[in-house]
Amino acid sequence: YGGASFASCDNLGLERQMTDKAFEVDGIADRLLDEASISRNAYESWELNVAELDTFAHHQLCKVILLTYYGTYGACSEQWGLYCNGFIEGVALSYKKTGSPVDTRPALYHNWVHAVDVTHTTARILAMVGTQHYLSMSERFALTVAAVCHDLGHW
Repeated sequence: YGGASFASCDNLGLERQMTDKAFEVDGIADRLLDEASISRNAYESWELNVAELDTFAHHQLCKVILLTYYGTYGACSEQWGLYCNGFIEGVALSYKKTGSPVDTRPALYHNWVHAVDVTHTTARILAMVGTQHYLSMSERFALTVAAVCHDLGHW
């Protein structure tokens, strides 16, 4: 053991598990991006124009962002994938509703495309300013969920 305590061995094991989970999350994220024809470089840049993406790509992009900030808590499970899909589909459909029984026009600005754009922007900021050093994974995940939902019912 080279003088290491059992506690530090346990921490090394936990660290290794977290690293393995991060690689698993990255692999899933890359697959989701590929399916949406979004390169990793585009995803990690300010140049990604969300307005040019189709609905499928919007969903995939949101899944990648939510997975990135929740991945080490079991987001690689099939059940979480189903919950995530249902959540994103529900939110996307909710943005199509104006909240008015007489006005059924879609919202012109506070719509699903805007929500995806704000979510991507939030993810970029979280990554750029090193929030992993001062926000917990749960706090960062909560910020991405808030970004997706920030204009629901507001048009």
